[in-house]
Amino acid sequence: MKIKHLVMALAAVMGLAFASCEKGDNGGTEALSLNRTTLTMIAGDEPLQITATYGSNDVTSQATWASDDEAVATVNAGAITPVGAGTARITCTYNEATATCVVTVGAGSSFNQYLEGSDYYIFQMDDASFEKLGSKVTSDMRPNGSYNDDGTLPEGVTRPIQIWNPSGGASFEPTGLNCFGQQGWFSAKAQPAGSDDWDNICGGLATVAGDTERDKIKNLTPGHKLVVILKGNYTVGRNLQIAMTPPEGGNNAVLFDIQKSTGVNADGDWEAFELTYAEVLQKGVDLSKTMPAEVMDTNPDSPTYNQMISFTWFPYTFTAYGGDNTVEISAAFFYVPAK
Repeated sequence: MKIKHLVMALAAVMGLAFASCEKGDNGGTEALSLNRTTLTMIAGDEPLQITATYGSNDVTSQATWASDDEAVATVNAGAITPVGAGTARITCTYNEATATCVVTVGAGSSFNQYLEGSDYYIFQMDDASFEKLGSKVTSDMRPNGSYNDDGTLPEGVTRPIQIWNPSGGASFEPTGLNCFGQQGWFSAKAQPAGSDDWDNICGGLATVAGDTERDKIKNLTPGHKLVVILKGNYTVGRNLQIAMTPPEGGNNAVLFDIQKSTGVNADGDWEAFELTYAEVLQKGVDLSKTMPAEVMDTNPDSPTYNQMISFTWFPYTFTAYGGDNTVEISAAFFYVPAK
């Protein structure tokens, strides 16, 4: 009888052990989870807040947080600060349950030098980097909308992005980090080669009559420099051209005719292409000239032939030849470099 009772007792103990194991590493009946389990940051970035949820409750401020390598990243109540290049495991503990986030920190971006100048005229830049510039921004000419399907502009849109391959797809929210280690850039993709749709990409940023920002560009000086930052693998076997329309109208002037990655960065990384304003002038684009509000449409195939139409100025356009091509533009702007 004693043996029977001992066996039953052991079975009960083992049952408890198995039940405890079934709860997993969380050690409780509720699951602890983080809204980010992996994170990529750049050394010197602002802290990024992640949150912890236990069951249905936000326990971010009550949980205990720790980093296994504070030379890479530190954490305070879920706010992760990147310190140096490497990988750190951030551990969150609450009510004996744990959850982790693996943080990969890259060295400070060499492109941050482009945020240390002055007198910025910006055509493309993510919000976080733009906000860092503060009062150094003279003109914000970033896109503020896009054309309707019928070719008209919504009310209030004066700087639309225009893509002449709409079936290829375009986005301002691709995944990953841009050249400044922030979220957000512009991406447009062509159709695969041999598809029924046009397999090239053309597009750009347009400004139309009524845009109060575009005339500020007349104040550029020889000390300004144009910078366009693109993805290094933007072409498949052919070329990419970045152009600008003269402010008085006329044919686009090609600013950068890019056959392949220059090798400054490895393919797949961001690359910066630069021209002084003096070089822009040499290419036939004098931004001190008056930008007309309206021009006569002289295209006989246009529905507005022989009518006055709002003049559209293109601060930059891109043309990428080749199927499956992707154009990715992180930033485009004029500025005065830091000395």
